Amino acid sequence: MKCKQDIKTVHLLLVLSLLHNWQTRQVDFIVAYPPVPIECDLWMRLPAGIETKHGNNKTHMLKLENNLYGQKQAGQVWNHYLSQKMFAIGFKQSKVDEYGSIFAGPSNKGIYEAIQKLKRVDLDINYRGHLDDYLGLSIVQREDLLSSQGGAIIHLSKYLASTKDAGLILDPKAERIFEVHADTDFIGNWYKSTAANDASTSKSRSGYVVSYAGCPIFWASKLQMQVMLSTCKAEYVALSTALCDVIPMMQLLEEMQQEGIAIDSAMSKVYCKAFKDNTEVLELAKAPKMRPHMKHINAVYHHF
Repeated sequence: MKCKQDIKTVHLLLVLSLLHNWQTRQVDFIVAYPPVPIECDLWMRLPAGIETKHGNNKTHMLKLENNLYGQKQAGQVWNHYLSQKMFAIGFKQSKVDEYGSIFAGPSNKGIYEAIQKLKRVDLDINYRGHLDDYLGLSIVQREDLLSSQGGAIIHLSKYLASTKDAGLILDPKAERIFEVHADTDFIGNWYKSTAANDASTSKSRSGYVVSYAGCPIFWASKLQMQVMLSTCKAEYVALSTALCDVIPMMQLLEEMQQEGIAIDSAMSKVYCKAFKDNTEVLELAKAPKMRPHMKHINAVYHHF
């Protein structure tokens, strides 16, 4: 089993590895849930029609002795078990991104020693080698295909054939800061013929790209949750939504600095530049308090 890790963190780690010439490795935790002791007494009903020498589901039940896939709390039990094991050998848990199975560091020796420590505390680990395949995504991954559905196979095949040379190139620049480019399509889906039956046509679409050191880290294009009555409000929502993703990444780098990891020798702080083509939005973002007609925006989106 691979621990769930935010793909944004993976992209950021790849860029940091290029900047600092880090080595990367990944591991799997084999059959993670069942070996973990169960946290309390749990009983399971026998399936209908199953007869044992002791009886059937009308007279007997099965008592679970270990954690089991399918339980609502199985993931939490496994996470607590893994955390305690890693704490015992000197690992610290990030407050920003708690999960991960990727190792990165200046030398292969240090990574190898860390993996051996995990094995010595009875964690069944499958060593996956270099970070050339993670969660089914190759480093030459096609992020534009992740939301594809099974019914679009023909369209997908044609799309792959016509864009086989497309890819994501990570070429870090000297200026090691975050940059956010956000924009909005204001009620771009509105059509008179369908508006009466489809309320979503009144919603605007937010789009943004976030980069670090000139490399794209993550991006999104999605309908806004509420109907905005002006371009200013719609664009402010897009900026706010983008920063919801950026701020945790900034906090992660700051956390790494606090732990003594030299991620940037040129700056002592983590910086972010936000780009918008609407002057009023930029003024609102810097305002100490919202204007009366924008108080509903303040309650949800003015968090930065």
